Amino acid sequence: MSGNSFCLLLVGLFVIAIGSLLTSFGVSWSSVESEYALSPTKKWILVGGLTATSAVFKIRLPEVADETASNFHLVLSNDENLQSNRLELDLTTKSENGVTAGFVSLERQQGIRTLVVDNLEPETQYHYIVEKRLVSGAVIALGSLRGRIRTPAKEGTQFNFTIATAGCAWTGSRAELFPEIAKEDPLMFVHLGDMHYEDINENSMNKRIDAISTVLASDTQSEFYRSTAFVNMWDDHDWLGGNSDGVEEQPGARNTALLSYQLAFPHYPLAALIAAENPATASPNNDNINNNNATAASAVPGSSTTNTNNPIPVPVYHAFTIGTVRFVISDLRSESNDTYIQSIEQTNWLKQEFSKAAEYDFVIWVTTRTWIGTTTGSGDDSWAGYSSERRQLSEFISNTIGQGSEAQNLLAISADPHMVGFDNGFNTYYGPSGLSSGRSFPILQSGAMDRFGSTKGDTYSHGCWALGWERTHQFSTIKFEFTHEKCIVIDSYRRVDFASENRTKIFSKRLCGKIFEAAAQTEEEKAGSCEIEKNWSGNKVRCIAAAIIGFFTMVLASFAIFKSDASTIGDCCCKTFVVVLIVSFSYLLTLLVSFGVYFVRGVEQMSWSFVVIIVLVERISNFFYLVIWWACCKSSNLRRLDDDDPAFRDVKSNPTFQHVGLDIQQSAHGELAEDTNDGDGNVQNASVSRRKDEVSVGGNSSIASSQ
Repeated sequence: MSGNSFCLLLVGLFVIAIGSLLTSFGVSWSSVESEYALSPTKKWILVGGLTATSAVFKIRLPEVADETASNFHLVLSNDENLQSNRLELDLTTKSENGVTAGFVSLERQQGIRTLVVDNLEPETQYHYIVEKRLVSGAVIALGSLRGRIRTPAKEGTQFNFTIATAGCAWTGSRAELFPEIAKEDPLMFVHLGDMHYEDINENSMNKRIDAISTVLASDTQSEFYRSTAFVNMWDDHDWLGGNSDGVEEQPGARNTALLSYQLAFPHYPLAALIAAENPATASPNNDNINNNNATAASAVPGSSTTNTNNPIPVPVYHAFTIGTVRFVISDLRSESNDTYIQSIEQTNWLKQEFSKAAEYDFVIWVTTRTWIGTTTGSGDDSWAGYSSERRQLSEFISNTIGQGSEAQNLLAISADPHMVGFDNGFNTYYGPSGLSSGRSFPILQSGAMDRFGSTKGDTYSHGCWALGWERTHQFSTIKFEFTHEKCIVIDSYRRVDFASENRTKIFSKRLCGKIFEAAAQTEEEKAGSCEIEKNWSGNKVRCIAAAIIGFFTMVLASFAIFKSDASTIGDCCCKTFVVVLIVSFSYLLTLLVSFGVYFVRGVEQMSWSFVVIIVLVERISNFFYLVIWWACCKSSNLRRLDDDDPAFRDVKSNPTFQHVGLDIQQSAHGELAEDTNDGDGNVQNASVSRRKDEVSVGGNSSIASSQ
């Protein structure tokens, strides 16, 4: 029954393929649900703008869109149980320093309140929660709006502290990396851009706030952000879209984005807003730098700080001081175009900040666009695409901060390339050759928190780390130590999906005193590496195992069909080809279904690990099913019932068999009586006698017949 056995083989393979597809679909669907928040939350809280005595709270609650805000109170205390030393503010409290000026209507539309809490104690741990007061006097504590912050020492005071920093996480990621960052108990978290990947290039405040709210719908992210102070600077995807600059596709999109930052994120005073309020302090224009986007004050015609109905949309670059460390945050998106990366106002502000570097122990510069990279034409999405500006700024830094007697205390940090990488300054100089000081600043690329690993730039003195074609979970801590000497200690970590380890340290560097290094002065002198893992070891093992099992499955299929089912070589090849086609097509469908579920649900990334596991299990199932099928087909208990099978002739005839026109009867002596029609309608009787002793066992038989 060759046809039946081969059909059984095909049915089994189809069952395995369908089972794998259903498993792939189910795992992908459940993974999206468990690994990402897909819709915005209406309740969240962020704390930033941290100083030794104050903090800025941004609170979103649907109820505060109307006049019920007074029913909600923010409670702070240095008591973890919030029972003693309570500081209470209702959500209608207005700031005295203008943080909420101009945002009354916007806040009500989005259900957001801004509270500035003053009179805090330096170097103190505070716990906070939002409570709802009912008319009956009952108090409901909103656990999802509970967190903690720690105030720094007074500005100008040396003290040891730690910050965490990273960027780039897919919208609503629930990666287990975020609790790992929280374990470091950082004073603040500096987000280096791409907080979400919604690519909103339209004039919609609702979409922008919903994108932020979807991120904060992630329990792991929101809980982490509630455990520390939050500092944020956007990059392209959470600005106006991939590789976007200050050129909007829809009128109003740029201003809406600028206002959304002021509305949703707690922040330090914005330099452009200060300049808009005090035009006399604004930097004069220079001819060699772009003045593309005009001054901040002219962004909205007729706007002013006295007109609270017209808040001012301004670029969001700013700077602040923690202890004796200055943080300088550049906005490299809202003012850039194909020719210039930032306006003259921002460039002059940045140079002014760098000029004061000697006043601080360290200066941390946040540059969300990648600094290192071979010079290219204009329009490149990194500093390499703005070679003239990079050259001028590089020369300025080395001449101003990098001279032998100067501070040499600048560290740049970035995350756009989706990797951890470090250069000690050897490859960061892009000014003219022959520079007298010959020294440049170090730079830290601080990984992607939840994105596929990739690289930008190919010359990092200490190398790069990421997982290519796999979700990469990385972050870095920067510790400032002043116990014996002033030092920066950098530690970078990663967490791997489907691994037993929670995290692994992948890079560590201690920088003390003057941290600049002698720099290569030409592109030819630059040296370093930036190669990343294309996959992590667990997936490599599974992929190799799947490939080996797949190969032996095909070999076994061909051999089993030839031995058990095929009648000719051509038949064997044809059936083997069908089996290979079915098995290969099922593997392809497994991959397509896995990725398809993610993309259909709006998540343009996934972990390869579980797909590789499913394919591996599928191949193992195919292999063992072929073994079982072959064993059954070659069993000695099976008989072929083909017409040419000798066993078929051993079947005894049925003595009562009747056929139209033919009547056969068997006598008790073994005679057969046959009635036949003579053609004239008359029935003739014929008797055929067959005796057993007339049958020759040797193969010759004689049959005596009588009619």
